[in-house]
Amino acid sequence: MLRRWPLLVPPAFFVLLVVLQPADRLVLPQQPPVPGYPLTGSATRLVTDDSDVSAYALRAENAARGRTAGLVGPVRRGDVVTIGPVEPDPLFDQAEFDARLTVPGVPADRYFLEYPPAALALFRLGLVGSGRSDALDVHPALLDAHQLNVAWHAPATPDEATLFRAFRHAVRVYWFVMLAALVGLMALIDRGVGANGTASGPAWLLLLPGFLYFSPCRFDILPAALVVCAVAAADRRRVWLSGGCLGLAVALKMYPLAVAPLVLRYAARSWGQAAGWGAAAAVPVVLSYGGMILIDGRDAAELPLKFQLDRDPEPGWCFYDKFLPLSWAAKTPVYSVLRAAPVLLAVLAMTIRRPPDVESLLRRCAIAVVLFVTMQTFFSPQWWQWIAVLLVPLAGRHRWLVWYVIAHDLLTYLHFPVLFDSIGTRELEAYADVLREVHVWTRAGMWAGLVVTLGWYEAGGGATPRAA
Repeated sequence: MLRRWPLLVPPAFFVLLVVLQPADRLVLPQQPPVPGYPLTGSATRLVTDDSDVSAYALRAENAARGRTAGLVGPVRRGDVVTIGPVEPDPLFDQAEFDARLTVPGVPADRYFLEYPPAALALFRLGLVGSGRSDALDVHPALLDAHQLNVAWHAPATPDEATLFRAFRHAVRVYWFVMLAALVGLMALIDRGVGANGTASGPAWLLLLPGFLYFSPCRFDILPAALVVCAVAAADRRRVWLSGGCLGLAVALKMYPLAVAPLVLRYAARSWGQAAGWGAAAAVPVVLSYGGMILIDGRDAAELPLKFQLDRDPEPGWCFYDKFLPLSWAAKTPVYSVLRAAPVLLAVLAMTIRRPPDVESLLRRCAIAVVLFVTMQTFFSPQWWQWIAVLLVPLAGRHRWLVWYVIAHDLLTYLHFPVLFDSIGTRELEAYADVLREVHVWTRAGMWAGLVVTLGWYEAGGGATPRAA
């Protein structure tokens, strides 16, 4: 029972969040004091982050009202038309935004949805049992607003108060689902990702501050856990289940495509099994995107992909203009192919020889994911979850990975929320560039060292150590 105690931490964290957060408001840093909320200022984001989950609830509300997704431009609001594929809900000064809610408004032709259709289905689940109804009188500017303006806004009418209680209910559902996924993932890793208990690692590593922090306030834990489930099913020769798990992961996030050839190579022992794996993987993707096309049209299904592929470069946080040429970050088809080609070639090279065991597969998947995130033009700290879930099952044999995971997790949490919020303060503004450089160089060194070391093991340079 002693090794099972970590499974109690996520439920306890869920209870803490429910008790801590107000039932009728969303909370952001630097927000004016919220009645019933004990934390103020930057301390609010040290525990959890309402910024992304507020977007989830807002997109779900728009969908629940029967609005059509796929707002890409021209964007029409009343007599104002904006041309271009820009994000259509700009972040206004809060006083200006609140003033917009006091005058009549006209809704946009469509609502903005930057998440895949499968993720929207999850978001809509959060509104079940929330007490909301389509009869609520909600200002169009609130439905079309940037989620940070919405999260900051204090409800001014009874209908707005009901809506915000529904939003908090939805957020709590998201917390529950994500933390339940974390518990299931921990149980799987503790038991062993591979058949017969192989690839079993210290599950408590997933309770470190960075991983635990992002689990309830982002949905990356779901595709990350599904990738591990796909690996586990492949090792148990459940080919269809492996393909289905990987396909569902792709339906939620596109990054599992980077490991799909590796999992397929390991799972399929014949062309028939390969076809079955591919068919099972295609089902969640086809159903989710096909359903969106039928209901909201092609633009609605394409926008999430275009939005992610056309993200503006973040040279301050990513590797471009440091280790990679800044010109490679250009938003053109040529440079998009140039960024994808090294990852694709490396993955295909790793499929030439079938992984001999599940630990080899996990090592190769970890290399693929690190290469994938290295080539991105922006940086999201929750990507650490994509990598960590592949490393922790290996930490039972590769004991150095315990210390690596601890160090990388602390670096992740120090980046967000600590460093990300702190460099905007007056006290640290002068040191912002230096702090960013230190973070990026440290992360680059850790990723490069991980790829080289795991590649060395795959090349036969090191004997697999005995289980501790």
